[in-house]
Amino acid sequence: MSNSTKMYRCWDFGEHKMYYEDCPCKCRNAPTMWRVPLEVEAAIEVETEGRGLWEGDICEAEYRCLVCDDSEPHNLIGTIDRNSNGLWMFDYGHGSMSLDDEDLTITKVLGNLYENTEIDLSPTLN
Repeated sequence: MSNSTKMYRCWDFGEHKMYYEDCPCKCRNAPTMWRVPLEVEAAIEVETEGRGLWEGDICEAEYRCLVCDDSEPHNLIGTIDRNSNGLWMFDYGHGSMSLDDEDLTITKVLGNLYENTEIDLSPTLN
């Protein structure tokens, strides 16, 4: 089974390894990250190199603010998460917005919260 059809992955803190199948770390209360549903991912149209888009991914995005003074997109770095209502969100530090927001474009997946702790997630709007 390829990664694109998997529904969850989990991070094993002891092994420092991400598992996509036969997740042995679930018994150790490892965080489980769900895959963004294909219909949501297809609407985003970001190149994920066949790995899919996952909860906990760190992404670059552009946001075109309709009420801002400038017409240039704002470049954001944030994470993929689900809110308490189950909606898929892009959390960029100052707030979050739905992945299906037509003014938000996920442009690149940089890594994830567990394997790429060196990525600076400080809130920025530029």
